Formats: sequence, C-alpha cells, structure tokens
Amino acid sequence: MVAFLMKTIYPIMGIMTIALILVIAEAYLIFTVIVPLPEILPGREGIIITSAVKVVISGVLVLLWIFTLWQLTMLYMKRKVYKTT
Repeated sequence: MVAFLMKTIYPIMGIMTIALILVIAEAYLIFTVIVPLPEILPGREGIIITSAVKVVISGVLVLLWIFTLWQLTMLYMKRKVYKTT
C-alpha cells in the first residue's frame, strides 16, 4: 500500500516543484527584464504603448506557465488515472 502511495505522490510532488520553480523564474523575468524596459516613444502615448507591451509580454509568460502545467497534468493523467480505468 505504501509503495502505491509513493508511486502516485512522487509525480504530483514533481509537478508542484516544477510549478514553484516556474513561478520563481517568471517573477525573476518580469522584475528584471520586463519592468525595466525603457519607454518606446516619448510622451504620454509612449507610456501607454510601453505599458501595453509589458502587459502583453507578462501575459504570454503566464499563459506559457499555465500551458506547461496543463501539459504536465495531462501527462500524469494519461500515465496514472487513465491507465487504471
């Protein structure tokens, strides 16, 4: 019984560890690369455009994070859940 539990817990722990590492990496990228981006154009329009670009880039990173976790979850489901049914 313990061996079965370990076989099911280890992959979930791996997914959670990857999720945590990706959150830390994305926060690092956002605060060190995206936030300090200079203004694209001078003036108020430049601030708006630069802010929109920053939001889009950050949004793409978040979508990649969600997609990666979704793929890992589907891989786990195929190997563990669907195999037993």
